[in-house]
Amino acid sequence: MLASKKHTRQALSLADKKRICEISQLLVKSTHQQVADEFNKTAERSVQRLMVTKTLREKDKWLAMDESQLGRKRMRGGKFEALEHALSLYLQEARAQGARLSDSLLTAHAERLRAEHNIKDSEFKISNGWVQNFKRRHSIRMHSAHHGGMHVNHGDPDDAKVGDLSFLKLASSIDTTDTPSSPSATPSHLSGIHQLIVDGGFKPSDVFHYDEHVLYYGTPASSLAKSMEQAPSRHRPRRRMLLGLLTNVVGDTPMVSCVQDVVTSHVFADMYAADFVDTHPHAHMTKAIFTKFILHINTVLAVQEPPRRILCFLDASPCHAISMEGHMSTICGMRTVELSHMLLAFLPPRVPPHLTPLGAGLTTYFHLQFKITLLKWLLSDTTSPSTSERRTMTVSQQQVQTMLWVAQMWKTIPPSIAKTSWRQSQWLPPSWVQAWEHDDVVGEVEPMAESLMAQAQSTYKELHALYHGASLKEDDEDHAPPPSPSSWAESPPDESEDAVVAPTVCQALDAAHQVLTFMEQHPVVFTHDDVAALLGVANRISGFDYQKDPPTQ
Repeated sequence: MLASKKHTRQALSLADKKRICEISQLLVKSTHQQVADEFNKTAERSVQRLMVTKTLREKDKWLAMDESQLGRKRMRGGKFEALEHALSLYLQEARAQGARLSDSLLTAHAERLRAEHNIKDSEFKISNGWVQNFKRRHSIRMHSAHHGGMHVNHGDPDDAKVGDLSFLKLASSIDTTDTPSSPSATPSHLSGIHQLIVDGGFKPSDVFHYDEHVLYYGTPASSLAKSMEQAPSRHRPRRRMLLGLLTNVVGDTPMVSCVQDVVTSHVFADMYAADFVDTHPHAHMTKAIFTKFILHINTVLAVQEPPRRILCFLDASPCHAISMEGHMSTICGMRTVELSHMLLAFLPPRVPPHLTPLGAGLTTYFHLQFKITLLKWLLSDTTSPSTSERRTMTVSQQQVQTMLWVAQMWKTIPPSIAKTSWRQSQWLPPSWVQAWEHDDVVGEVEPMAESLMAQAQSTYKELHALYHGASLKEDDEDHAPPPSPSSWAESPPDESEDAVVAPTVCQALDAAHQVLTFMEQHPVVFTHDDVAALLGVANRISGFDYQKDPPTQ
């Protein structure tokens, strides 16, 4: 008889316990089994409901864990926890008052606390090893200089870990007064953004911006039924999709959240492995949908090797109000929420959209690319010789196709567009901008972005002229070029005020089809050669190149 396989018990790491508690907070009114199921979707090992129950009994303890301790399996405190707690509070107060922290200051106060707690020298020796372990346990970083009310690390390189958020403990003691970095005063939100990026030790690839963007994807009236063609623009179907767009400074980690205006969800094959799809009857972002999207991103970051921490800026919309007790603070004048692998930083009210990275050109380029893709698809559909044979898309098919286009195009946004948009928004810290100015490769990014934007605008105008005519109709709001608030993304002026209005390809083909139908109804008058000649003309119209053969007056 074969012996049964022995299962060894595996303890949860501190990071796993903290993530279980975060999932429980984010999934309001969820059962412990639902929390376990959500955790098991991406975890390397599965947990049972009982393990979740035991973990949540000490939820406050695990949620209060320092980031430097999450790599451990167990929580081990010092032998004299009361003394260490008092020493940690003293160092935080000293730092808040602008004092220069050092090992000698730490040792001196530890000796005073040892005497106050009546601890013998033989029982508690304040050795160099204990000092280093104490700093690691309590995420104490020694600073030798301060600037603008926030300290800058010049000590041990090991202390300057990328994404180290231990400074968030000092949120209540940080001076949030805006200090302009130059004689010309900068907007108040920029100084806070710069401080949060630099003092957090984040790299360009770990700094993100998130915002919602409305996309109208309804098929133009010219490709719908004739009854719709005759309807006023206000009666045409204007289907829209709400996109939650997320990207970083270097443009190598774009993520998108698609919110449809239907009730039934569509299932996609990973949606390029890092996207999120949900539905709402009115295509509005809600607190529940946004919370699930943020939880999805946090999980994606947790399973990466090595695990990744990011800083994400977003506006303080009511639908973004995630409730995380014990993890909310104010730093650099911005409200923050700390997750296990994300720090959400909410912008102050009334920040102009064109002064944000997404609004400084990214969404303009994305909107142009979507319209170009849609127009190319519609123009390729005009090659059918018979109107009845043209491809038609149901509303559900339009939604699926649009979401696939959105995922593909947002994934392929050129990094030069992202970098230029971030630079135009002035969100980059001055030290980053100065370093980029001395980099020859980075110096070529902005001209490349301007060239790509101009090319996209030119392509859109040409395709629009082919399908709709050279001039945009006033009532065709859904297919007009998106606004370009940034100077580098502005459309070039027309060379001639008397631009020729070209007959559209669809109008010419429809006329040819009507003539063909008339000829087929009168076979006595028209021969097969006449029909073949007209079909040849229709084929040449469908392949008409407006660039090479512009219409003449």
